[in-house]
Amino acid sequence: MRVSTEDQAREDFSLPEQRERLETFCKFKDYKIVDYYKVNILL
Repeated sequence: MRVSTEDQAREDFSLPEQRERLETFCKFKDYKIVDYYKVNILL
């Protein structure tokens, strides 16, 4: 999961929203999420 731009964050593609979608998808597919990593990269 990721947010690339400030626009994406403002348009409800924030990290919490993406995480929720990822967890829903994984639950549906019976996938196990092992861990989460957050990396801040400023260009």
